[in-house]
Amino acid sequence: QAAVYAKVKEVLLSRFLAGVNATVFAYGATRTGKTYTVLGGGSDTEAAGIAKRISEDVFRAVDGRSATVSVSCVEVHDAARGKGATVTDLLAAATANAKKKKEKKTLQVHCAASAPTPLPGATWERCETADHVFAALTRAHTLRTTAPTHANKTSSRSHFVFQIKLEQPAARAAGGATEPGRVSTLYIVDLAGSEAAAASGGPCRAGEGAGINASLLDLDRVFKARARRTP
Repeated sequence: QAAVYAKVKEVLLSRFLAGVNATVFAYGATRTGKTYTVLGGGSDTEAAGIAKRISEDVFRAVDGRSATVSVSCVEVHDAARGKGATVTDLLAAATANAKKKKEKKTLQVHCAASAPTPLPGATWERCETADHVFAALTRAHTLRTTAPTHANKTSSRSHFVFQIKLEQPAARAAGGATEPGRVSTLYIVDLAGSEAAAASGGPCRAGEGAGINASLLDLDRVFKARARRTP
């Protein structure tokens, strides 16, 4: 866990703190430990995942400064290939569930470059500590869509997107110069695992598995297009 996080920290943390958006993907086949990598395992410090470790580093970096940290959690789930994916606000659902409303809030994705946010209406929770960040993440993650398959008794059937937003207002720097305000978002994405049709577990799960595989293939195409800097 520490070695994996060290790579993430080396590449992304300083840029995120400097106001640049960043994304971490946990990608791979089902049962390869993606969720463990992101969330960690229990209270063992050595087993802490990327989300907890980076939250702690962010709060250490902004300690004593005027900065705001907020989090949001959504899932992308395609129950049957071809019917379109649903984006659900899990943080809103977790709050509603705690209040016994038991309701889920779906979101519309805005892809226009001019849109201020790709997910307008998503719930953001302001956090004062790294523990608060991880508590919000854990609360939302309990509502993530899972189901038993032949490969995994608690298989994640959706892509889980955890966002940490850091807002840093303009400040007076040494020498009297003014540092501009910065807003950056770190996206930590725990993808559903790719799987063979035989491992999905029945025709209903097979359709869902096909949707997961198709979405991962689309993501692979996006990565390659971005690497080539083509539309």
